[in-house]
Amino acid sequence: MQIFIRCPGHLWDDVKFGQIGGAGILAGDAHGDRHTRPAWCDRPGRVDKIVAGTAQTPVRGIATTMMSTFDVLQRAVAKGRNFIITHEPTFYNHLDATDQFSSDPTYQAKQRFIKENIVVIFRFHDHAHALQPDPLVAGSARMLGWTQYASPTEPRSITTR
Repeated sequence: MQIFIRCPGHLWDDVKFGQIGGAGILAGDAHGDRHTRPAWCDRPGRVDKIVAGTAQTPVRGIATTMMSTFDVLQRAVAKGRNFIITHEPTFYNHLDATDQFSSDPTYQAKQRFIKENIVVIFRFHDHAHALQPDPLVAGSARMLGWTQYASPTEPRSITTR
C-alpha cells in the first residue's frame, strides 16, 4: 500500500490533495500509533493527535493543509478526501478545546459537517516543529527567497541584517 501526500508549497498555500492506493487503511494507521510516535507526543500540552473523528475510520483520501477551515474541509470532501492533516488548530485555540463552543452555531455546523462526511482531522504541529530544520520555517524562507538569512545556530530564526 502506498500513500502519496503532496504537501503545501508554503505556509499560506491552498489545500493540496493527495491520493492513497490500496484498501483498508484506517485513520490510525495513516498517522501512526503510540508504538510508532515519539513518546513526547503524549505529554500534556502536546497537540499532535486526532482532533475530530476516530482512528478506526477508513481513509478514502488525504488532504494536507495549514489550517482546516470549514472551506478547506468542504473542498477536501468534494475531492473524496476524508483524512485531513492540519498544522494549526481546527477549533479556534491551540489545544482545540471545545467546551466553550458547544452552543456556538459555527462550531456546531463544522462538527455536523465532519460527522456527516465521516472526516478525520489529525493535527500535525509539535512533531513538525521538532524536526531539524523546521520544515515550516525552511519552506517559508525558501518561498520568500530568504534562505540566505537563515540562522545557522537558531533553526527557527531568520535574520535580515
